[in-house]
Amino acid sequence: MFKKTAILFIHGFSATFSDNEYLINYLQKYSEYDVLTFTLPGHDKMIMTKVDYRKWIEYSEKEFNNLLDNYQKIYLIGHSMGGVIASYLASKYPSKVAKLILIAPGFELGNYSQVKDDFISLIKRNKRYQTSGFEGLLTKILRVPLPRIRQLKLLIDNYGQYIYKVKCPVLFIHGDIDNVVSYKKTIEVYNQIDNKKWLTIVRGERHKLFISDKKQQISHYINLYIKGGLGWYINRKNKL
Repeated sequence: MFKKTAILFIHGFSATFSDNEYLINYLQKYSEYDVLTFTLPGHDKMIMTKVDYRKWIEYSEKEFNNLLDNYQKIYLIGHSMGGVIASYLASKYPSKVAKLILIAPGFELGNYSQVKDDFISLIKRNKRYQTSGFEGLLTKILRVPLPRIRQLKLLIDNYGQYIYKVKCPVLFIHGDIDNVVSYKKTIEVYNQIDNKKWLTIVRGERHKLFISDKKQQISHYINLYIKGGLGWYINRKNKL
C-alpha cells in the first residue's frame, strides 16, 4: 500500500541512538506518520571507525531515496551534523521535503566561548555547571579519534552552505548554553535565509536536547510544527 508521509531523523556526529531516542519514541507515539532513522557509517561501534565524510552524505541520500518508493512527502529532522546533511537533502529534493527541522545544527565546529565559560564556572564551583558543563566529554574523547573530527570539518566546509538553498519551511531549535555548537551561528543562519522560518532558543539547555529536562516540551513542540494547523499557530511563539 502506498503511504503518503514519513518523518526521517538524521543523528549527529558521534551520536548514539540513546541521545535522541526520546524524540523518536515520542513522534512514533503521537505523530500520525511513520518515523524512521538510521545509523551513519562509522557510528556503529564504541569507537568511531574510519570513514570519509562523503560516505555520510552518500548513505543518507541512499536512505532518503529508499523512502521515495513508498512515501510522497517527507519531514526531515537533523540534529547537529545531521542538520547539515538534512539541509543538503532538503535543497536537492525540494518537491519531496515538506518541512525541515534543524536541532542545534552543526553549521560551525565548536563553541569555544561556552567551553571557556563552563571551565571558569567549574573552577569557581558554580553548581549550575558542576554536573552539566562537561557532560560526556571524556566519553567523547575516547569514542572519537582526531582524524574523524577532520572529516566532520570537511563535511561542514563542503555542505554547510546548502541551507541557503532550502526552499521549504524551516524550524530551528537550539539551546542557549550549547557547548558543542554555538546558538549564535544558528541565529546568523536564520537571519540570512529568506524562506518561511521559525527560531526557538531553549533557555538553560545544551547540545543533547533529548536527554535534557525539557525533552518532552521540545518533542511536543516539534510534533506541533510537523502537524501544523491551529495547534502550531497558537503555540509557535511559545518559549521553551
